[in-house]
Amino acid sequence: MIRNATFKLHAGECVLITGNNGSGKTTLLRLLTGTTLPTTGTVRLQKKLSVQYVPPKYILNTGMSAFRYLVLLTMVDGFSNAEAKKLCKELFVHYQLSGMEQIAINRLSDGILRTMMLAQTMLRPCGLLALDAPFTGIDHDKQKIFYADMVKMKQQNTAILFTSLPSEREADEWQTAFVDKIWHIEHGEIKGDRY
Repeated sequence: MIRNATFKLHAGECVLITGNNGSGKTTLLRLLTGTTLPTTGTVRLQKKLSVQYVPPKYILNTGMSAFRYLVLLTMVDGFSNAEAKKLCKELFVHYQLSGMEQIAINRLSDGILRTMMLAQTMLRPCGLLALDAPFTGIDHDKQKIFYADMVKMKQQNTAILFTSLPSEREADEWQTAFVDKIWHIEHGEIKGDRY
């Protein structure tokens, strides 16, 4: 699906990947994060690079509360129960999720669930943050909070890749303010105004 692509992504660099549905944005992110292996060619990741990948969809069919679920995810990342609870309380406030703590995961709207999962990825510094259609269903106020946090991560040398449909990019030109490169995928090839 992706052909003739040669590029490097450096620490602290942010790349916006655009393209129509089915153009290969998700495939490219999965290749670059090591979750999918290329059929031909090579993807080289820095040794011991910590990667956070947020897929385009979550299918969670659990009655567990949003707060408890986020605490458990945070504990999987290596935080103690007490640290996780403290961090998650702060996340719910920071990302405007107050009041959602006790709602069952399977009763949350897609936008709230997406906000919660994105928020969790912001907890731990990483070398590469890959976000697939991260802001679909998330209101503009929350998007701006995430962008501000992504700017901080970038300043801490996290490389960031995120995807967007061309129509979303046109509607929200402010999202490109901190982008270093724009890769547009068309017919399996990466092009762009800053490729």
